[in-house]
Amino acid sequence: MHCNEYMGESLFSNFLIMKVTGVNKLLKQFDQFGKEGAKVAAGETEAAARDIAGTATRLAPANFGKLRQSIQPEKIAKLSWEVQAMAAYAGYVEFGTGSHVSVPKEMQEQANALRNLAKGSFDEALDSIRDWCRAKGIDERAAYPILMSILKEGLLPQPYLWPAFKTGSEKFVKNLTNSIDILTKKLNNAR
Repeated sequence: MHCNEYMGESLFSNFLIMKVTGVNKLLKQFDQFGKEGAKVAAGETEAAARDIAGTATRLAPANFGKLRQSIQPEKIAKLSWEVQAMAAYAGYVEFGTGSHVSVPKEMQEQANALRNLAKGSFDEALDSIRDWCRAKGIDERAAYPILMSILKEGLLPQPYLWPAFKTGSEKFVKNLTNSIDILTKKLNNAR
């Protein structure tokens, strides 16, 4: 979870970036507690990134498990983490395709960036649908009509990163506030 202001930009897919806003002010408050404050802030940041990644993994659909396996938190700097879904199709699962596309207003910019990415070939898509048919025990001859239906109608969105990010970032802000309160009480008791 890497934030634009501080620790808020969460990298979704290879190109989707979310921002936790309002955390710079909270993080600055940790400075008054020295090394202990820095350690607590870093711990809360890491915990938030791992929590978001875990929630996104649980929410992601699991046909072959590749999307779920691709969701990982990564430390970028002391107080900067990214949560990445590296599967090439991650954004299409999150937002849907064709007439079914649904993008939260907070993610419009990131979704627009996906439109400019190179897309796979028709044959690659057909091979993927054939693999899916085999795994589901469906006659492979159904792959072509399924693919044509997907191309014509699109796929419904199955959001996993946005809900994880939304709840995780709210929890992160609450945890930072609670940690500041605890450190303040501890400092006041030591005086």
